[in-house]
Amino acid sequence: MNLRVIKGGKESGQAPDTAKRRKQLGRIRACSRFFFAPSLIGPRMALALAAGMVAGSLAIWAIDSSWPSALVTCATFAAVLRYGRAATTWGAWMDTYLAEYDPLDKDAYRRLQAATEAEGLSPWSLDEWLSREYDALDSADGNQPVSARRGRFLRKKV
Repeated sequence: MNLRVIKGGKESGQAPDTAKRRKQLGRIRACSRFFFAPSLIGPRMALALAAGMVAGSLAIWAIDSSWPSALVTCATFAAVLRYGRAATTWGAWMDTYLAEYDPLDKDAYRRLQAATEAEGLSPWSLDEWLSREYDALDSADGNQPVSARRGRFLRKKV
């Protein structure tokens, strides 16, 4: 059998730096859905519940008894809740993600910091910063701005 490398295919239009930043912005956007919604549990509690349910399901399948399965479920839940590395609150998680991000649009990031310091993080200020940052990433990748990609409805002059 003779194997050979085939060169071709479409190269990624994004530079690795912007691809990494887009992934980080996606995490920030996903975290904001939990951060701004009223929630009784934090990320670590959610992770502990999920791990407990998975461990309990596997224990029921493997052991086929209720008491040992319940012990495995409770032990897994307690261990993840106590020793898990996830943030305890959604605010701490959001703070970590925002602090790790290296923005392209530094002015928009500074405005977000100032607005957060003055009145706390609001969904509107975060959404405005995210849209400006995505525009900066599009510009760095050489993509058209959002205003140029609008459909016929938005371009129609009345």
